[in-house]
Amino acid sequence: MTAPVALRPGKTRRVLAALVEGRRLDRFAAEELGDHTLNTTVSVLQIRHGIHVQREVVKARNAYGPFWHCRYWLDEVNAARARQLLAERHVG
Repeated sequence: MTAPVALRPGKTRRVLAALVEGRRLDRFAAEELGDHTLNTTVSVLQIRHGIHVQREVVKARNAYGPFWHCRYWLDEVNAARARQLLAERHVG
């Protein structure tokens, strides 16, 4: 794992804060946080910051029929690490 890379205030910080609060986010909930590419944000948290984000694949429906997407959350160990990163201002 590499050292955390400091990021500007933005969607990554908002998403991580929501996950630390215990929210389970999917692509639709992330829209409320201004994140249109939640899967990419989760990848950034994992690769750049070493936060392992739990996930499950869930089925949903829209006007065109069923589709699959991921729901993300933090376990307690990674939530503690995320709180530390937020406090250190390493996450944008």
